[in-house]
This record gives sequence, structure tokens and C-alpha cells, in this order.
Amino acid sequence: MCTQTQNSALAALPDLISRGCEALRFGRGLSGVERQIRDRIRELRRVKASELVPNPKNCAVIQGKQAAALKGLLAEVGYADALIARELPDGRLMLIDGHLRAETTKNATVPVSYSTSPKRKRTSCC
Repeated sequence: MCTQTQNSALAALPDLISRGCEALRFGRGLSGVERQIRDRIRELRRVKASELVPNPKNCAVIQGKQAAALKGLLAEVGYADALIARELPDGRLMLIDGHLRAETTKNATVPVSYSTSPKRKRTSCC
């Protein structure tokens, strides 16, 4: 289930943060995978929401009261953060995060942060 994958990732986060902070505090560099982390964000772009490609492996479903609450929040506050996408080989952008926001504002131009990271084979639930 997605929840198990998310919980595993969240459970590992404090340890990673702790090791990173400790390494910086004691003047040691990060090791292994931590040192190889790189910024793959290509740019922030404004795109019409209807032009974004939904990710077929999106397993997050928000319905009913949650969807209504998000729609109300978007109407009241607007976008406070960008949707996240990856660039496909043909140049289109496939959503990673923000499916409901994009669906809610299909005719709007929305902020999208996107990367050029290669497509990975997912091993999680979706």
C-alpha cells in the first residue's frame, strides 16, 4: 500500500536529517548516497493545467470532503506552491504531485516545478 511506502520513507527521514546535521556540525562531509544527491530541478514554469499529463501510477485519491476542502482553499488562497512534474522525452510534463490541484483549475495557468530525471521503474504500490 502507498501508506506503507510513505511511512517507510518518513521513518527514515529523521535519521537522514540527523546524520546530515551531525556531519555538518562536526565538519565532516556526507558519505555515499548522501553525497551524490543532486538538484535535478530544471526550472519553474507556468503551464495551462489542462496541458499537464496525469501520471497513470498516481495512487493518491482525494474525494468528497477532502476534495471540496481543497477546492475551497484554492478559491480562497490560490496557489502557494508549485505542482511537481517530470519532463517526458516529447517535452510534455507528467505530473508527480498536484493532480487534484491541476484537475480543479484545468483552465488556469499554474506554477509547475519540473525535472529532467529519467523515468524510474517504481517498486512501490502504484
